[in-house]
Amino acid sequence: MKTLLKPILLTVMLTTLLSACATKQELTKSEAEDKYQSVTILAQSINNSDQEMLALLSQHSFKLAVDASKESNELAIKDDYKAVEAAVRGEGYLNQAKKNAKNAENIFSNVLYARTQAIENGALTKSPKKLSELEVEFMKMTLDLEQGDIASAKLHRATMIQNYQSLELISLKKATVDEAKEYLAKARAADADTYAEKTFKMAEDQLALTLSMLNADKTSKEKAEWHAAQAIWLAEKSISITSTIKAFRANNFSSEDIVLWHQKQLSKAVKPLNMELPLNLSAKNLTETIARTISQVLQDSNELAQQRDEMLTAKQADFNALQSKYKGNNQQREKLELEKNKKLTFIQDLFNADEANVYREKDNILIRAQGFYFASGQSEIDSRNFSLLQKIGSAIAEYPNAKILVTGHTDANGYHVTNLKLSKLRADKVMKFLNEVGGVPLERITSEGFGEEKPVANNETIDGRNKNRRVEILIIN
Repeated sequence: MKTLLKPILLTVMLTTLLSACATKQELTKSEAEDKYQSVTILAQSINNSDQEMLALLSQHSFKLAVDASKESNELAIKDDYKAVEAAVRGEGYLNQAKKNAKNAENIFSNVLYARTQAIENGALTKSPKKLSELEVEFMKMTLDLEQGDIASAKLHRATMIQNYQSLELISLKKATVDEAKEYLAKARAADADTYAEKTFKMAEDQLALTLSMLNADKTSKEKAEWHAAQAIWLAEKSISITSTIKAFRANNFSSEDIVLWHQKQLSKAVKPLNMELPLNLSAKNLTETIARTISQVLQDSNELAQQRDEMLTAKQADFNALQSKYKGNNQQREKLELEKNKKLTFIQDLFNADEANVYREKDNILIRAQGFYFASGQSEIDSRNFSLLQKIGSAIAEYPNAKILVTGHTDANGYHVTNLKLSKLRADKVMKFLNEVGGVPLERITSEGFGEEKPVANNETIDGRNKNRRVEILIIN
């Protein structure tokens, strides 16, 4: 029994293994696009091409390209490397289709022009069935060309051009004439050809002119459209006249009733003009009076409009002047700001980090000099300070009209009164040096001592105390 079971078990296991190997998990669309980029490129190439023209001028090769793209997409989803082969094949078909289409454009250039004109003049909407029939015939010609039968392809070019031109004329007539015909039909149904015979006849004449123009010259489209619009307007007018006449007859209007009715309508029309119609005048004089009144209203309106325009022009000129002035002032401010920053940079570059820090406070410049050397408890300027003082003098020279405030500061060691006095003496010495050596007039300089009252760092540390022992020069602009 065991001997019989072994082959059966082996067969079942082998079948299961083969089945598992044959089953592959499908990729998502995004995964397939990332893995098989040639498939994605082919699809994009087809989407970015002029698909309508390729299908028209190279239908066989273009169809093969589209089919290959579809096949490559399906294989890519299945993670089958044959997708790449299908994509390469599709790219070849697409390139051939483009080449064929280029050739067809050269051979059928006149046919394509006639086709475009027919479509642009409404063939798609006005004569879709006839256009579809011509497209089928044209595709037979392009297929002949694609398959190498050039003679057969060229044989019917003249006929196809004529057919598309005829379709263009038919579409033009339908687009331009049909609406006018509809209005004339409405007018006839309203008995306008009986009650408003003259106006109706004028509408018919305009329609006849439209048809005559299109038959003689398709390029007269704009003129034909104008005459068609005139036909529509006259047809509508004939309907209005007919409706009014019928109303008069229905109400048994006498000739006097008709005149009175029209006078009433005129009075309503000119009411916004605050005009009392002189209905005692003859029709001619009455018409002239209305015309003069309307003309005067228009003249007054035009004068008001002109005054308004002149006022707006003047205001615009004022605005432009203000804007120009503001722009000029703004440019001047920017220039001044640039100069201030330039001077600040120059002064900052004079000192190294151990000598002083330079700050801008609005228009003022503060030189916080912590690099001064004074003997303990003394105010005499050490010779080692001369270089620093000369630099301070150079900074002050940048502002010849500025006031200068020299202030002395100490750390918190020692007595308050002593520190205050010492800081004052040191500030005075610096002021004296700037006057006598630096050449800064005394009337521009003042000095003051603050002792330990204005620390800039922590007095509990050596570094902090070093920073607090300082002389500050404020250049006041």
